[in-house]
Amino acid sequence: VVLGFNYLHLVRDLQTTLRSIHSLLEPGGLFISKTPCLHDMNPLMRTIVLPAMRVMGIAPYVGAFPASGLEQRIAATGFDILAVERHASGTADARPYIVACKRCPPFWIPAEPLGILMPSACRSGGDPPRISDTPPDGCRGPATDSSDGP
Repeated sequence: VVLGFNYLHLVRDLQTTLRSIHSLLEPGGLFISKTPCLHDMNPLMRTIVLPAMRVMGIAPYVGAFPASGLEQRIAATGFDILAVERHASGTADARPYIVACKRCPPFWIPAEPLGILMPSACRSGGDPPRISDTPPDGCRGPATDSSDGP
């Protein structure tokens, strides 16, 4: 599991950071993140307040992306999004809590029973042609159904 709380908006190269996180995980491993998505916040914050604070040298670089864009970038890096939730005291929260699972190569499922925690985690279905009889590290035999549970 890799936890990433309140920092993805502070990195200048989000794709490289997500690829690094992806490389740390075994297939079926989890990436759990909660980070502010400034694009979804009050526009004055990203267009006036933060730029002024950066000019004065009292704020770091801050990326302004929407929550939907963050989800898309995580998925494009090779993760399956398992959950997106918002937990805040206010009604509108621009800090999504995202749980993502590193995808196994096609037609393989995680060797560890993540299904106990998240039944549909990283499952592929169908009756695939076999590329190899040996599953990749962290995975076990080809998935032959898309049912939930081990």
